[in-house]
Amino acid sequence: MRTFIRPEISDELLRDLVPRTRRVFVNAGWERLATALCGLQVRCQRRMLLLPALRELYDASQEEGFFCRCIETADECPPAYGYGFSTTQAAAFRLGHGPTVFIMERTTTAPGEAVRPLLPPLAPEGRGLAARKWLESALVLAWPFLTDDEVADMEGWAAAATMAWFVEPGEPGHEAQSVANVDDATRPPSAAQKLAGHRATLLKALLPACQGRLPVFTGELQERLATVAETLAIEGRESVAWSTFKKRWQSLAERYQDQLIPHLDSANRLRVQNLTALERPAGFTVALGPWTGAQRQFSSAQLVLQVNARPLFDAIVTKSPEHRALVEAWTRHNQDLAGRHPMAAWTVGWLRVHASDGWVFIDEIQSDPLERFGDKEEMAPLIEAVRKCWHLHGAATIHRWAREIGCKFAMHSRESLLAKPEATKSLRKWKTYYEPVARAFDLTPVSHPDFKVAILGEWQAPGDRGGGDVTAERRPG
Repeated sequence: MRTFIRPEISDELLRDLVPRTRRVFVNAGWERLATALCGLQVRCQRRMLLLPALRELYDASQEEGFFCRCIETADECPPAYGYGFSTTQAAAFRLGHGPTVFIMERTTTAPGEAVRPLLPPLAPEGRGLAARKWLESALVLAWPFLTDDEVADMEGWAAAATMAWFVEPGEPGHEAQSVANVDDATRPPSAAQKLAGHRATLLKALLPACQGRLPVFTGELQERLATVAETLAIEGRESVAWSTFKKRWQSLAERYQDQLIPHLDSANRLRVQNLTALERPAGFTVALGPWTGAQRQFSSAQLVLQVNARPLFDAIVTKSPEHRALVEAWTRHNQDLAGRHPMAAWTVGWLRVHASDGWVFIDEIQSDPLERFGDKEEMAPLIEAVRKCWHLHGAATIHRWAREIGCKFAMHSRESLLAKPEATKSLRKWKTYYEPVARAFDLTPVSHPDFKVAILGEWQAPGDRGGGDVTAERRPG
């Protein structure tokens, strides 16, 4: 998992990074792009990019499944020319449901040389998908305008794309993709289509139990209310009285009373449809990666879920120079430890998760920055903003994922954590990170064949785990 610290981008630095002949936009509308193109070519007379061509690129970028496209106004500079010439080029790319990046630039080509596109092409056949090369070219052009999480998503895509080319269509586990019409069936698949076709197979190879799906950030209240709504729906109820809700889900009502009361109807009831309409909390994001290092409960690869707070810290930075210094201290600390722990500049903490048939198990919950700064009075503005909720949001994200792939949810008990040789024995850490998750999701002691002591889970009785059989797994070593 890549770790980097973004430098403070001043106007002077931005001028050095982005030449005056280049324009870069993220999620720009048509009018803004057209105005920028006119400004870029205001003194140009030849080899100009026409607005209809840019409009065609813009329209293509709005379509579902768009990946990348470049347009040039010339193929090569003739060898007979005694000097190079300038041309206008444009490119756009979008990875999945991420932002759409537009780039326009006047470039110079020497006599006898071909005009080089802004981004290298992705080979349409064979094993020549140069995903990492494409990534480097895209980042050089666009990184000052992207967030850290967007850059991390790009790197994750490039890694997946590179590995996907080693999965052949004829290999076991490959699922054929349906075609929309006859014309599509006769057209060679694009790199993006090949990646989409292999993605499920690739994910199953890395984490077989995930069924080709990865967690998506979900807040604790958002997930808890979703499970409440399911319970009420099973009971055949469309609403629940506030007084009843407070009795059945006491801790949830106490901690989130201010958020829940505005959703009460005139009869002082919470309606099921309103319980599932809450938006996820602002300020946090998650990043995902594999973990095959030390301290795994089982031998198989684990999923690491980072909980990052870049949006939250961005808001804190604007309050004063002192607040900015606090955030910089946080990111420097994370950078120093990033090579040894799964963390990035804005990480609050992480959860390491094991997944196998029928269950998802939280093996570790840890926060290095909170351990470092938790008792520092001057860091209170940051600590108080994240301390009580980051791990609950992380666990909620895993809980939602477990439900989506038909698995039960479990985690270490105090006893099983003490029995694990490499795990922390600190009672303070147990009460700080693990116990709040167990309470929030009403986990109770359950037995499991791979543990000599009880762990915490949500199945109703020992041996009843649902979602498939849970087989014993070998500890690494």
